[in-house]
Amino acid sequence: MVSIYYVQSATFLNSPFPSPASGSLRRGASSPQSLRVTASRSSSYDVVVVGGGIIGLTIARQFLTGSDLSVAVVDKAVPCSGATGAGQGYIWMTHKKPGSDIWDLAMRSHHLWHELADSLTDQGLDPQDMLGWKKTGSLLVGKTSQECVALKQKVNELSEGGLRAEYLSSADLFLKEPAILVDDETGAAFLPDDSQLDAHRAVAYIEKGNREFATEGRYAEFYHEPVTGLLRSDGGSKEVTGVQTLKHNLYGKKATIVAAGCWSGSLMHDLLKDSNISVDVPVKPRKGHLLVVENFDSFNLNHGIMEAGYADHQSASAPGVEERMLSISMTATMDTTGNLVLGSSREFVGFDTEADETIIRCIWERAAEFFPTLRDISLEDFIRNRKVRVGLRPYMPDGKPMIGSVPGLQNLYLAAGHEGGGLSMALGTAEMVSDIVLGKPSKVDVSAFQVKGRCPLPPILPHEVHFGKGTIDLGGLEVKQVSISNTTAKRVWRTYEGGRDSMGFSIFEPINLPANFFKIGFYAQPNNQKLFGWILVARDVSGRSLRPPVDYIEVWNTASLDIKQDGHAYFWQPVCLNGYKPVGVIVTTSSQKPPMKKKSISCVRSELTEQSEADTLVWGFKGVSVVNLRPVQRGTQATGVYTGTFSFQQLNSSPLPYLFCLKNTKLNMSSNMPSKAQTRALFKTYSPLIYFHPKEIFLPSSVHWFFANGALLYKKGNESNPIPIQPNGTNLPQGGSNDDLFWLDFPLDKTAKEKVQRGDLRNTKVYLNIKPMFGGTFTDIAVWIFCPFNGNAHLKFLFIKSLSLGQIGEHVGDWEHVTLRISNFNGKLWRVYFSQHSGGTLVDACDLEYVEGGNKPVIYSSLHGHAMFSKPGLVLQGKRKYGIRNDMARSDKWLDCGKGYEVIGGPWGVVEPAWTSYFRKWGPRMGYKIDKSIKSFAKKILPMFVRKRLRNIIRKIPYEIIGEDGPTGPKAKLTWTGDDKYS
Repeated sequence: MVSIYYVQSATFLNSPFPSPASGSLRRGASSPQSLRVTASRSSSYDVVVVGGGIIGLTIARQFLTGSDLSVAVVDKAVPCSGATGAGQGYIWMTHKKPGSDIWDLAMRSHHLWHELADSLTDQGLDPQDMLGWKKTGSLLVGKTSQECVALKQKVNELSEGGLRAEYLSSADLFLKEPAILVDDETGAAFLPDDSQLDAHRAVAYIEKGNREFATEGRYAEFYHEPVTGLLRSDGGSKEVTGVQTLKHNLYGKKATIVAAGCWSGSLMHDLLKDSNISVDVPVKPRKGHLLVVENFDSFNLNHGIMEAGYADHQSASAPGVEERMLSISMTATMDTTGNLVLGSSREFVGFDTEADETIIRCIWERAAEFFPTLRDISLEDFIRNRKVRVGLRPYMPDGKPMIGSVPGLQNLYLAAGHEGGGLSMALGTAEMVSDIVLGKPSKVDVSAFQVKGRCPLPPILPHEVHFGKGTIDLGGLEVKQVSISNTTAKRVWRTYEGGRDSMGFSIFEPINLPANFFKIGFYAQPNNQKLFGWILVARDVSGRSLRPPVDYIEVWNTASLDIKQDGHAYFWQPVCLNGYKPVGVIVTTSSQKPPMKKKSISCVRSELTEQSEADTLVWGFKGVSVVNLRPVQRGTQATGVYTGTFSFQQLNSSPLPYLFCLKNTKLNMSSNMPSKAQTRALFKTYSPLIYFHPKEIFLPSSVHWFFANGALLYKKGNESNPIPIQPNGTNLPQGGSNDDLFWLDFPLDKTAKEKVQRGDLRNTKVYLNIKPMFGGTFTDIAVWIFCPFNGNAHLKFLFIKSLSLGQIGEHVGDWEHVTLRISNFNGKLWRVYFSQHSGGTLVDACDLEYVEGGNKPVIYSSLHGHAMFSKPGLVLQGKRKYGIRNDMARSDKWLDCGKGYEVIGGPWGVVEPAWTSYFRKWGPRMGYKIDKSIKSFAKKILPMFVRKRLRNIIRKIPYEIIGEDGPTGPKAKLTWTGDDKYS
């Protein structure tokens, strides 16, 4: 029988998962009663921290030592009972990548931990006694020539990033660590300043320091108290004022911070499940094992050691665990008490914390590949003096913790998702959270960690076809989509005025490009958005696809604009060799011409370009507009490629030289699209959730249900003999055009008609048309939804908030849709199109609302009209303050599009239902007499001159809203093979 103690993650709310037993408290901890700091009668604090792990406790410490605020920490269990207590205590930079999103945060934390250890020394205290601190240095060991080449490059990167780092040959490595097996191909990256500590001692030190503020009434702990709800001012408002536990209401006047480790996602879901707030917190548990051999004396280790494959989660074989995505990588340290600590495993098994003997053996065998002494020792020899640590790391799909305010809720913050780096990044995280709450400038850019818009990617099955490979060959020119972030782009210039929310916009230059890739333009985006978007960079495969410019023309500058800006911006358009075209501009803050070199910006061979035009508006100010560029020709067979570049337009000025987009010359637009299986995975991840208005009585249905419940086919000239439609639509006329010869209508029986009008939400399905876009670099998933009936329209007019327009707006057979635009480079959702009567809007993924815990966009269907919107509320379609009302709100009437759908169009031989080729009307032409309608509903309440004005307004309403002409089906619309219409 193996002697094992479990270090389990703390549980919150009334979780179905077991709480730690009394025997699973951290070593050296006193009983739960002695952990409790008695709170004053007042349950009001400035800050309430949910979570007593290393992140939560260091956040509390930061507020206590860096401000005069009072803090309460609440946890269902006790400190160090989660991932912190189960770890190896690394304060390492060896496996971090300079320039990555977490680099600055890791560096800041690394510095703060060393600063803390130095301060203890200055006080005459021993950091090893207080924190278990050992400045051992770290070794990242490679066993193959390929790994060693990568390690040499890593050493250069780390050195350039400001760290002391050196590469060790096999001989040098043997001198530092004689226990490691070395040969001619072995080498290591060595960081002498890396350290490790004992998590239990470090937490005890921080706890003790926090408790010193209890006598001042500024600190209290509430352990073994599960959080059961959020406290909000005025009940359902968006201002969070604290949390409710089983025993207390703990008010946080300034902030409530959720730092609950791997439980943060499920905790946020439970806290918000009865509210109308959707927050995506995709933190989930990733189980890990460590093997601790106590009093180990077979060999000694002088440093912390990690294999080179650790950063890439190199897998080791373990029978029967493939479905758990198990990976095992060698890590090894000696702790301050002489124990050998070996690791480590990673796997997704939910919240299970049972030790797995198979994994323990894999860890031992993996370590033996590096330390040959272990090959001669049986693991059973240590049966009495080995321990197993099992913990749940808080995993984030994009590898970055969530740190910042929770969108849609005031005074609520999140700090979770550090996975195995919680201990090493704790002090930097605490400082960042404190700065955010107190409104101070942060030492580290917080944008990469903010909560809004952080979504996991779907499983895109990269071994199929060419989808999701990262690059696309356009025919001699390979392009890569570079997501804009602090590590891939440098802000060149910005203005703080004009544009969206009067916040201005910024221009970014792509940096740190992959080898042999070159810029073709710069990127621009509004300042009211998080750093979001992408730009293409290009690699010349043919040897003649790219050329540097021969000159630059200054096409504009901001010197004459009276706005707040970072200096003056100068816009330069490349002058290209004959046979080459410019795709983007270069922007500088100097009036001096940029250098003529390929690295500045490249011109593209003419055959690989197409004409471009203005797309969405980035910024506008006093006659100047900055716009994104898109291909002029767009559709399933169009070859133009969206590049992510921009241009500008100025009123009353000479036309600017043309900028071009790229062109896919390989012609097969579907070759880079997802396979059928990949499309299913994508739609499962991104399928929208549609809310219908609480007052909506005309709901959607499936086409099959509509036909099966009595829908009739009418023919012109034979109106008295309508034909029942077969449930599969096979007796509908095929092909032709919308020539008024046929139309559909409700059954004649009044009861049956009323039933069909109301629809059938329970059995509704949506219909998908999968199509290539932008030269096959994107996939559009058009999600079509059918409503048997559109209700009447309502008008906001003068002093009347909602004036019913009688029968105006009513019609049979309403088709609406949203389109998910997904990158074929990486499977990320870029934009969503919302159809809205005669047009629609395109919304960036970062500006969407999502279902909590995932990537599903939330969509709102307007009352009676079923137009699609990205937000609840009122949208008027008209001029000024008058117009047709589009009312959107949440209700218990909603449709999860991923639960029931049918693919009716696509690139892989989709068998289209017969009804898709019915191109006539799905409802009869409605003959409204506007004058008569106005008299019927407005004569009694409106004077004559007002009725005249009302008549003029109604006549200007688009026919799609009025509903005079019967609607057509999805395939009869231009968007079936073309781009959606948006402004």
